[in-house]
Amino acid sequence: MPLATQLAKKYNVIALDLPGYGKTHRPRSPLTLPELADIVKKYLIQHELTRVTFIGHSMGCQVVAHIHDIDTLPIEKIILMCPTVNGKERNLTIQTLRLLQDSLIESPQTNIIMFTNYLRMGMGRYLTAARWMVADQIESRLKGIPVPILLIRGERDCIVPRQWIESLTALSPLIRSVEIPGAPHGLQFEFAREVAKECQLFID
Repeated sequence: MPLATQLAKKYNVIALDLPGYGKTHRPRSPLTLPELADIVKKYLIQHELTRVTFIGHSMGCQVVAHIHDIDTLPIEKIILMCPTVNGKERNLTIQTLRLLQDSLIESPQTNIIMFTNYLRMGMGRYLTAARWMVADQIESRLKGIPVPILLIRGERDCIVPRQWIESLTALSPLIRSVEIPGAPHGLQFEFAREVAKECQLFID
C-alpha cells in the first residue's frame, strides 16, 4: 500500500490480492503460478482495462511472466520489482536462508507484514507455493515478452543479487534495470517514494 499510495497520486492503481494471499479466501489447495496468472488476465478482460502497466514484486513477477498472451492484451509496460528466483540458487533451503537473511535488514514493520501473511497462508500452503516458486524459471519467458520491461532491485537485496538482474536485463533489448540505493528486498514499503519515482519515469 505505501507504493500504491504514491503511484495513485498520478495513476489509477488496482492492487489485487490473489486467492490464498493477503486477506482473500483460501482455495482448497494453493493455486499454481499459471493459475494465478490466469486470474489476473481474466480480471483485466472482465473490467475492460486499457493502457495497463503491470507491477509485480518477488513471486508476483513470476505470476506476471506466466501470462502467455501479453501481446494480445492491453498491456503497455511491465515493472518487475526484485524478480525471483536467482537462477544460481534454485533450492528451497537456500531461499529460506536468504529470506531469513533479508529479515535482518528489513524494518520491523515490513517483517510484521510479510510474516503475518506467511502465517495466514499456513505452513503447508507456504511450502507448496515456495516449491513452485523455486522451480519456476522466469528467464525462459521474459525474453519472449514483446513489451518494455523495467526491473527494479534494492541495493541490499540478498534474495535477488545484482548479477541475477544483469543476466535478466541481457535477455532482451526491451528490458532495462535500475537499482534503489540502500533498499532491501521489500523495497515497496520503506522505499516507496524512490520506487514510485522510477516507475513514473518508466511509465511516462
